[in-house]
Amino acid sequence: VLDGYPLARQGRANDALRTALFGSTLGGLLSAAALLFLAPQLAKIVEVIASPEYFAMCLFGLACTISLSKDNILKGLISACLGLLVSCVGLDPAFGTTRMTFGSRNLVAGFNQVTVMLGIFTLSQVLFECAAARKSGDRTGGQSAELNRSSVTLFGLIRHYWKTILKSSIIGILIGAIPGTGGTVSAMFSYNEARRSSKEPEKFGKGSIEGVLAPETGNNAVTGATMIPMLVLGIPGDAIMAIVLSALTMQGITPGASLFKEGSIWVYAIMGGLILINLFMLLQGTAFI
Repeated sequence: VLDGYPLARQGRANDALRTALFGSTLGGLLSAAALLFLAPQLAKIVEVIASPEYFAMCLFGLACTISLSKDNILKGLISACLGLLVSCVGLDPAFGTTRMTFGSRNLVAGFNQVTVMLGIFTLSQVLFECAAARKSGDRTGGQSAELNRSSVTLFGLIRHYWKTILKSSIIGILIGAIPGTGGTVSAMFSYNEARRSSKEPEKFGKGSIEGVLAPETGNNAVTGATMIPMLVLGIPGDAIMAIVLSALTMQGITPGASLFKEGSIWVYAIMGGLILINLFMLLQGTAFI
């Protein structure tokens, strides 16, 4: 949304897609490597994280979101407050009571995140394009841009943006290892940090390759790390890991510290599988792009 779309408007959609794919692959591979070599050590850090740290992380995430509206901080603050308000609709996670449903059963499950994103970003852009076409008298459906032959390569990204890739991966791994967080938090942190440390921060939001690379890397670096609290402590990192935990238990595999001490083949099968699926994603993504 922030940098991929401006790149597409410049005719560089191919660059944006390839950057997103390569960033996701690198983040996923580094996350799998962290699971392979650092799982017990990271689990020790997770054990000392309590409510104050969770609150600080949530607050920092909101601050990152607000700071993205650097031209109008008040607008960013209002948007963050609206987001918090919308997220309160539905069942209370602690007590199970309904909040702000106004008697409608359709609101009990809350608002679907994908639906809200499509409504805010996609539908509004369609209306803007319609208004622009009407104003210019264009009946063909708005602007079109030629699709470029991409010059973005995997090794080129590593050579030019290795610091961004490494930082975003570390952020994703640390956030992923903490139960109850997720890829969205990691993507926001990574984007904010990349812009803060960039030599060309003014390009962010206008079509920056680094602005696509950082959140995609951070987002996918969460995947392997979410398995760390599950495999080491028996605590699922998110809803998907809860399903995986159930599946492992059904097969007679009990996640926990003993799983590593016994040198169970299942641990290495999961780790190896993570590496393979990221490599497969690279091949599949390249073909589909």
